[in-house]
Amino acid sequence: MVLSKGKKNLPELKQLSANDTSVSVAHSPMTFLESLVYRLEQFFWLNDDNKIKFNPKFKDYGQDIKVMGFRRKNDIEITMCIPIIAKRVRSINEHTKKVWHIQKKLNFFAKNMARQNDYYINIKVNPSSIGKTPKIYILGIGSCIEGGEEGVVGRGNDNGGVISIFRPHSQETEFGKNPVYHTGKVMGHLTKKLAESINQKLGAKCTVISLTKNQFSLIPPINLIINLDKKIDNEQIFKVIKKDFLNVDYIKKILDHELV
Repeated sequence: MVLSKGKKNLPELKQLSANDTSVSVAHSPMTFLESLVYRLEQFFWLNDDNKIKFNPKFKDYGQDIKVMGFRRKNDIEITMCIPIIAKRVRSINEHTKKVWHIQKKLNFFAKNMARQNDYYINIKVNPSSIGKTPKIYILGIGSCIEGGEEGVVGRGNDNGGVISIFRPHSQETEFGKNPVYHTGKVMGHLTKKLAESINQKLGAKCTVISLTKNQFSLIPPINLIINLDKKIDNEQIFKVIKKDFLNVDYIKKILDHELV
């Protein structure tokens, strides 16, 4: 069976209305800690645009990786939970060596990131696995799905890839219900791109909040709130909104898999 793709296959194009009442929030730029947390998880993947988007970089470590970052003034503490693939270890000592090995690599990577910043970074990997009564983190295939956790969305990472506790946060994750025509996907993407455009083109740190209401206009949303860290002429802001938010052919982007 051959499946065609095109705008004719999207009946909702005739009336761009929101299918849910929701709020999407985006910030730009990332703080150093946000960027560090994101890149520490990305450290485990080979990103090759010509192949599968995420290929594991290491054979010994699984993909169910969790990163918690905390900053106290210039001190940053990072705790990471990284599963070791069961068939790649034969003893507790070998497991411990693999934990220390990746911890050393991650600390070196983080210190290189902080070279231009006055931060002291300390990364601990699987801290409960070290000691007299270790609780080792081993998985068969590297995913928590083997333990019955089949959730796709996770704990609520926004479309920037992190959960920022001290920032306003989107009501919905990007990959929620109806992941193509739903505010978590479409409006989340547009809100993020608008925040990035304002930051890059106008040189202002910003937070963008868009509110959609069920059966009302999707683009533009019912409310669009933009908070900036400095005063910018409204006309300049409106130009960016028009070009990078209102006039974006997001349906083409979906069909071209740019929002996947």
